[in-house]
This record gives sequence, C-alpha cells and structure tokens, in this order.
Amino acid sequence: MIVYRVCGSKYANDISGESSKRQRSNRWNSFGTPMLYTSDSPALCAVEIHQYLPPSFIPKNYSLLQIEVPDVEHLLVEDTFFKDEQWIDQLLVTQKFGDFFIEKNEHLVMKVPSAMISSCFNYLINPMHKDFNKVIITNTKTFPMEGKLFKK
Repeated sequence: MIVYRVCGSKYANDISGESSKRQRSNRWNSFGTPMLYTSDSPALCAVEIHQYLPPSFIPKNYSLLQIEVPDVEHLLVEDTFFKDEQWIDQLLVTQKFGDFFIEKNEHLVMKVPSAMISSCFNYLINPMHKDFNKVIITNTKTFPMEGKLFKK
C-alpha cells in the first residue's frame, strides 16, 4: 500500500512518529505516544496541514513523502464510531482510542476517515509494531503549497 505524508523538509527522512509524540493537540494520539500520520493522497495531506496553519501563512520548505506500507491487516474502526461526526470534536476520545491502538500493538496500521474530508482516509502507523521496519520511504520531493489553498 502506498500512503503519503507532507512535512517540513528538514524532517523528510524521519518517519519515526516522534514529532507527533511531542505535540499535545493531535487527533489520534496523546502527548508522549508516537504515531506516524499518513494519508491516502497528497491533496488530503495539504488539506490536513491547512487546518493547523494561520490563514495568511504560506508554507515553504515542505516535502511530500511517498511511503510504502506492507499489505497487512489494518485495524478498522467500526463505522458506528464515525456515524454522526461527533468524534471530530472529541479529542480526548480519539486520542485514547489511538493510544490504545499503539499500546495494544496488534496492528501496524489503523485506517480512519479524515476529519476534513470524510470520504478520504488517513492511515495511522504504529512505530512500535514489529513490522514497522518494513515501512519505507520510496520517494521524496519538494511539495510547494502555493495556490488558492494557501494565499495571502
């Protein structure tokens, strides 16, 4: 399976999940729990980043990573969890869910709908899983984010 990640270019070789471990406002993991956030398309990556940036900020020096993940069984969250979209505003619930996914350590990947575009998916990768060493960056390129999504 191929997934994508957009990050600052100075972190383009780091897929350890350590950056999310140091942040407090992640949707699917709490502070201190590592997780690698990826998406099913480069476009979704840009939209996901956009939600966290100030309106007039134009990101520079970003890279797009294409990441290959082994075709293994994913943790699929019950559709009923996402049915009414209340989960989008319940960070403590989703963080505990994601922390449990990491701690239980049964799956390499958890597939969840994007909070920004519910018909697209994020693939959350467990850096603690025994198969994480099979997750590899297959391509990296500069990811300019100019245009109407990011403009002054």
